[in-house]
Amino acid sequence: MRVQSFQVPCMKNALFPEQHIRSSIHSSKWKSTAAAFLTGTFLLLFSTVKAQYTQAIGGRFGETSGLTYKRFTDHTTAFEGIAGVWQRGLSFTVLYEKYFPAFGAANLNWYGGGGIHTAFQTGTTVLYPFGQRRYYYNEGGLGLGIDGVFGLEYTIPWAPVAISFDFKPFIEFNTSGGAWLSLDPGFQLKAVF
Repeated sequence: MRVQSFQVPCMKNALFPEQHIRSSIHSSKWKSTAAAFLTGTFLLLFSTVKAQYTQAIGGRFGETSGLTYKRFTDHTTAFEGIAGVWQRGLSFTVLYEKYFPAFGAANLNWYGGGGIHTAFQTGTTVLYPFGQRRYYYNEGGLGLGIDGVFGLEYTIPWAPVAISFDFKPFIEFNTSGGAWLSLDPGFQLKAVF
């Protein structure tokens, strides 16, 4: 007697197509929906924010990129701290800023001021911002600098958000014997309260 073999079709793939589930989770539509939901929730929670704020926390994206915190001492004066991160390094900047109305528009302000920064390097590296300049730090290098700042900020009246574009020119001297001069343009996105 001869036994005939046959295969039973795999029901796992038919009932639970893993590839389909995996691609659905990672699809841009799902991510867009989640981002819209989180943004809407954030805006509803903080919808009572006034146009003039007293504190802000967010990010700065540019040559100096990192976490930023701003606190107003009165309606026209603020102090801002930036904890910057870069390849094998960290910087801390403190700025004094004055605010002035821009173009007579509500919630739009010019700001300008100055401050100081320090930068720490944890290894030898070469930075290529904008593809041209070379900047060297030695192991454990330290940089000290003087900063200026000039920019334009818009506070969204119906949301707890402020966006700004600025130039933060600085000159820095480091323990490797080098000097660094930059215009340091940047974009900031901050939650205000």
